[in-house]
Amino acid sequence: MDFDTGSSDLFVPGPNCTDVNCQGHKIFNPADSSTAVDLNEPFSIEFADDSTVSGTVFHDTVSIAGLTATNQAVVLASQYSSGFALDVSPPDGLMGMAFQEISQSNSPPGFQTMIADGQTTEPIFGFSLLESGGELFLGGVDTTAFTGDLTFVPLTEVGFWEINAGGALVGGRQVVGGPQDSIVDTGTTLLIVDPDSATTIFDAVPGAASAARTVGEGFFTVPCNDIPDDIAISLGGRDFTVSPEFLNLGELTEGSNECVAGIVGDEEGKMLLCIQKIL
Repeated sequence: MDFDTGSSDLFVPGPNCTDVNCQGHKIFNPADSSTAVDLNEPFSIEFADDSTVSGTVFHDTVSIAGLTATNQAVVLASQYSSGFALDVSPPDGLMGMAFQEISQSNSPPGFQTMIADGQTTEPIFGFSLLESGGELFLGGVDTTAFTGDLTFVPLTEVGFWEINAGGALVGGRQVVGGPQDSIVDTGTTLLIVDPDSATTIFDAVPGAASAARTVGEGFFTVPCNDIPDDIAISLGGRDFTVSPEFLNLGELTEGSNECVAGIVGDEEGKMLLCIQKIL
């Protein structure tokens, strides 16, 4: 499963998901479950990258790492768009970790159900996003996964994990002011800002250039031999550096001296924070 803080529904491919984008994924058959109850409610969702899922809603018991959610709404998908094809998205399904307010099935997300069922010690979860050894920690804080103190930022709205970011800095100098309305999203690999902010950030980076004609509108390149290590996002009064490892999306073309940057400008105008990039 993909655990996504940018959405709130849980879906898995069902027996009727026979199109090419479902091939290779493990199929869940509710007939094999003694606790599955079909609600006969249609479901559809569209994600920010235009990926879509449609199907029907049923209730079942969902268990993760020994924690159980009873009567949990689960979508039995009958259609996956190409964004969920196996070569693009290896996980079989997705579990949303945001709030019921943005659930397309208008149902409590799985972790909220676990809290209501008294399954967790604390109503807290945390992600450690690493190439290997990463984890989703449910019901508390894994103090072995970090050093120093945690920084807390209050929600500005309940739905997404929506907060205010204090702005952006390059070389210790603030180039984008705050507050910036932002969403913390484990399902996003880019750090998305409004177009003007993206231009301002990269205007302060030596050797940066627009990649609108080669990669797409809002993208920029930076020198491969000098990936910036001084771009930071301000959260909760602290400045968090965007790691060069995650800022660099790879060479523009094979052998190029230009590398595509992971900070992108988008007309939506809302900062979307991939938490992996700013840890």
